[in-house]
Amino acid sequence: MTLLGQIRAELTSTAIIMANIPNVTDIPFVNTLDATFSTSPALGINVPIPVIHSGPPLFQPVPFDTAGTLFLPLLTEETGVAHITLPGLSAYQLGYGVPDSAALRGLGFSAAQARDLVLGMTQSGLTPTGIKVPGDMTITVTEKAALESAVDGFNQVITNLAPTFFYNIVDANSLLEELNMVGLEGLTGDYVLADPATTAFSLDGFHPNNAGHAAIANAFIDILNAPPFALGITKLNVSQYAGQYLGKPMATKITGSFEGLRALFK
Repeated sequence: MTLLGQIRAELTSTAIIMANIPNVTDIPFVNTLDATFSTSPALGINVPIPVIHSGPPLFQPVPFDTAGTLFLPLLTEETGVAHITLPGLSAYQLGYGVPDSAALRGLGFSAAQARDLVLGMTQSGLTPTGIKVPGDMTITVTEKAALESAVDGFNQVITNLAPTFFYNIVDANSLLEELNMVGLEGLTGDYVLADPATTAFSLDGFHPNNAGHAAIANAFIDILNAPPFALGITKLNVSQYAGQYLGKPMATKITGSFEGLRALFK
């Protein structure tokens, strides 16, 4: 409040526009692997819990029984995991989170089943180590709730204070939600590997890329073009900025392959 008051005091006749805070759990760095990994414990021989492997197609689960219904859990230090962040994939490539024979027996599989599963994982390009994914690479349900509650609290303060100081607000939180749910100006909230052509995010899965910044600029332009400003600024053609990484050597290397992701986080 003090900072906003100081800015307004020094810029008494200036129109000021600010953005609120997007939920950090809605960015690719956090949510890319949500549909890929499961951290639920295996309860029996036919529990459908996915494990991924390093070969194409991207994020393809690897079954280990003839019916194609047996998958294995990812081992994590933390319990109640809601998200596995992108660095967790680099660790996974090294065998972190992949059950070994001892871990499988601890999950209720027989020694013979564990032996066959380890062989199947190895043949599929996995490295069964039994080492759990570290807690600094995962976000638990409790941590997720705390993060989202903090963001909601900050945004409520912004909403409450803006009218007092005659500030205009770009609702960046809602824009990110729209981006993830249905897309925004032809862009998606996917990670670069999943959608190099139309993602709004950069390679780190955290910051916007050129197209994402163009979409953000348009959100500010919308405010400037609306009353009382009505400036008539021409909006950017976001499609002209999309596909930032297409045609680049790195994009060619990483598209459709986990090896590229592994290289990114070495």
